[in-house]
Amino acid sequence: MKKIELWKCDKCGFSHGSQKECADCEAGHFGIGKIEDIDYFPGSQYPSRILVKAPDGNYRTYMVEEPGEDSAEISWKIRMDRKRGLA
Repeated sequence: MKKIELWKCDKCGFSHGSQKECADCEAGHFGIGKIEDIDYFPGSQYPSRILVKAPDGNYRTYMVEEPGEDSAEISWKIRMDRKRGLA
C-alpha cells in the first residue's frame, strides 16, 4: 500500500502530484474576462450564447443548447437563424 499526496486546483478541481504543478495550473486560468456579445433564445430570460474576451486577448464562446436540439446535426448558423426567425 502506498500513500499518495495530491494537490487540487481551487479553480478547476484537477489533482496534481506536486504543489508547483498545482500552483502553475491555478495561475494558468484567466479568471474573469469581458463579455463582448450575448444572444438569447426567443422568450428566454437566460443567454443562449456568451462571447467572452479573456485578459490575454483571446475569445471564447460559451453556449447553451436549445432544449430538444441535436447540436451534432444542426449548425450554429441554422440555430441562430431559427432564433432570429429567419428559418
